[in-house]
Amino acid sequence: MLSRYRRWPGLTVALLLVLWMLAAPLGAGPAPVLRVGFGSQPDFTDFWAKWTLDQVARQTGVQVKVTHFENGPIAYRSLVAGAVDVVFSGGIGAVLNLARQARADRLMVVMADLVAPDYILLGREGVNSLADLEGKRVGISSPGDISDVLSRAMLRNAGVDVNKVQIVRVGGTSARIAALGSGAIEAGVAHAFDAILAMQRVRGLKVLAVSGEIVPDYLQHIVATRESFLTANESLMRALVFAHMDAARRAASDRAGYITLAKAELGVSVPDAVWNQAYDLMYAGRIWGVDGGLDPARVRVTQELELEAKNITAAVPLRDWGTTKFIAEYLRQKGSFKWR
Repeated sequence: MLSRYRRWPGLTVALLLVLWMLAAPLGAGPAPVLRVGFGSQPDFTDFWAKWTLDQVARQTGVQVKVTHFENGPIAYRSLVAGAVDVVFSGGIGAVLNLARQARADRLMVVMADLVAPDYILLGREGVNSLADLEGKRVGISSPGDISDVLSRAMLRNAGVDVNKVQIVRVGGTSARIAALGSGAIEAGVAHAFDAILAMQRVRGLKVLAVSGEIVPDYLQHIVATRESFLTANESLMRALVFAHMDAARRAASDRAGYITLAKAELGVSVPDAVWNQAYDLMYAGRIWGVDGGLDPARVRVTQELELEAKNITAAVPLRDWGTTKFIAEYLRQKGSFKWR
């Protein structure tokens, strides 16, 4: 038998070549696309997701396509419609509301990347306290968005009757700051970085309240997907959560790297003191979700605030809108983060 193969060496080589060609891919082709939506334009709290998405692309070979929406509710509606696969956004009330509707394909939160709010409530000249806002206008992005929830929480904490305050839909942080400057509103919340910068540029602006001092455990920013996408792409979502928790820990431990990336990504030319002051404020508030964020205490406080804001009518069990599976796996491998 062996002698016959020795007489036909060319046939053996040809057969091996055919088998190799059948086993080999016909061509790599384009990498699968991961469509990622953000609930706002990049700001000093969320630009660091670039670290995450770059790592996911390297590790999995996916092409990442990013879309920035006007606010969280719009981003989540796009996720429900299947226009994006994953959303990084604030406005958790929208997800809780959808969970109450018992949809067949639920939205599932896989981690919280900002576990405390950095927003500062600014007042224009002539407004010296939260009590001064009765009968005046407070600008928000949209009803039910995080700017709405936190504004109401800060007013209530100061004993202000929210029903006596005009809550006005203005738009995102830049729109609210412009409205403050023009006098269209008397107060409005802004991210720490934008608030610090605005006080340097707009005469008479002052801090009325710091949200992190009043609601330190509110889940400001989350990562969500559809249950069907999560089931069909479990490995990809695990890689994304692991990469984002890595990035959160880097954000909390690499001040210089964080600010350097912020300057490159945000393209804003401001004094270093502004970058440093904003970072230090966020670090003091332990804002980044270094351990995944979906712990029972934070989930409970967040839902209480959403109830007070009347964004939801009843608390929703975490199992109906989120999973800690990947967070638990990450913590088993790498342990809890140690803040310096």
